[in-house]
Amino acid sequence: MLSTERPDKATKYLLNGRIVVIVNGTPYGVIIPAVLIDFLASPEDTNLKVNFANFLRGLRILACIITLLLPGMYVAITSFHQEILPTGLLYSILGSRENVPFPIILEILLMEFSFELIREAGLRVPSPIGPTIRNCWCFGIRTSCC
Repeated sequence: MLSTERPDKATKYLLNGRIVVIVNGTPYGVIIPAVLIDFLASPEDTNLKVNFANFLRGLRILACIITLLLPGMYVAITSFHQEILPTGLLYSILGSRENVPFPIILEILLMEFSFELIREAGLRVPSPIGPTIRNCWCFGIRTSCC
């Protein structure tokens, strides 16, 4: 299911043969069925040139794949397959992990949870200061982790 407030998006999916459920009293319409590419497409893509819109869609797909696979690959490589890392990088990772009391998997889960909290806090704070707080927190986490 895909939720939207935009009438142009609902109309586009309706014209493509999807079902749009609109409930009286709510600003959202629910589009069913939804596939993965629907979550990565932007309504502004229709206003762009085809080549540039396809490039942006490909970039979003690549970013989604990297976001989903990179933490798991880091845990797998640093925990079970250290032999594929260059020696200098392996020593650097092991040296930075010396004083960390948590296993790698717990550290990754805490990192993902904290990024989610920062993102939600930035969305809930009033608009002029929300992005500023989010950026300051992210820079603070980046400098404390590195």
